[in-house]
Amino acid sequence: MKRLIPILLAALLLTACSGFPEEEPSPSASADPDEPVLTKRNIELTVWENPGAGEEFIQQAAAVFNQKYPNIRIRCVAVEPSGLLSRIASESASGTVDLFTVPHTDIRQLADARLVLPARDQAKTRSAIFPASAQTATVNGILYGYPVSAETTALFYNKQLITEDELPSTWAGLADFAKGFNDGDRYGFVMPVGSAYAAAPFISARNNRPFGLNGENEQTLNLETSAALEGMSIFQSLRSAVGLSSEELSLHSVESLFASGKAALCIAGPWNIARFTAAGINFGVAPLPAFPGEEVGSSSLTFARVMLVSAYSENPDEASAFAAHLLTEEMQRLRVELTGELPSVDTALRSPSYIAGFAAQMRNAFAYTSLPAAYGFWESFGDVCARIWDGANMKEELSSFWQVPESEPEPE
Repeated sequence: MKRLIPILLAALLLTACSGFPEEEPSPSASADPDEPVLTKRNIELTVWENPGAGEEFIQQAAAVFNQKYPNIRIRCVAVEPSGLLSRIASESASGTVDLFTVPHTDIRQLADARLVLPARDQAKTRSAIFPASAQTATVNGILYGYPVSAETTALFYNKQLITEDELPSTWAGLADFAKGFNDGDRYGFVMPVGSAYAAAPFISARNNRPFGLNGENEQTLNLETSAALEGMSIFQSLRSAVGLSSEELSLHSVESLFASGKAALCIAGPWNIARFTAAGINFGVAPLPAFPGEEVGSSSLTFARVMLVSAYSENPDEASAFAAHLLTEEMQRLRVELTGELPSVDTALRSPSYIAGFAAQMRNAFAYTSLPAAYGFWESFGDVCARIWDGANMKEELSSFWQVPESEPEPE
């Protein structure tokens, strides 16, 4: 466990797990008009969460929630992610689960099957989280659920090789730094060029978005726009500055170069933090460089884990209140400490220090769409990026690698 549970919190947790209070609680009066009015009955909410740190987070968050609402007991059940969707479909109607967390890419399927409820207060929930986090949980303009964590790529830097003041703010500046730094087996900048996740900022230059701005249009790929061609041209031009082929810049190679102290800069995500820390690298995280003429850095893809309320919950108001509780600054700080994931709210965390860099990048991120076609698109796009990096004709690659799916005929 990354942090010892405070004595008071541990005591609350024991109270939450020991059962309901013997007497009927008094109403939860509040002067705050935005405070939800919840049941005074003794009830139990069941939450499904992945085993491990996520489960521990729910248990601790439940203890805090139970302090405010002693009549609402939260029971956390560890459920393996494999086969979760089929289990939700088969068991949710029985009323055995009130809330569950899923990757945001599963929300569309659950929403279409009417297995989950929209967020109770759409405007309030959207205002509490990053716009990109809100986008991850939105289907057809409706916000479903409560994003409890996020992930995205950003620019990692080795503080022993480059200072914060020396960080390049543009891609041109990054290329110049890399050329001046490269020396034998030491490199100024590396990135996994065959990873669509890492290369997505270039195809998304100047708000160019595959599948449209809202990520909900399978017919709008935006692969041959002037913005896409400009961004991918900059991507291809970095090859001469880095001096390595796509084969030499595999995901494993890039991570190894940075973890061994042989690279000053790299594009990576929060999943790399544990490895870089274990390797003893004193690193920082900064937003991605900007395109020419822009002051704001490049966009990046973001994913999220989202807490959803079952459409079959017998206590949807209370379930929604607990889910919203997970988005408070206190709970978001706790989740970061326990899981190492990024917060979904734009809150100032004192530690770890790299969170500020990720937060800056999240303000300019966009959601990986939940459209079924997206998975195949991004998987194929990584291979295209590798070929473009190695000198393939950019326009030909972008125009031929993906076919827009045919739209279904209108019913007569």
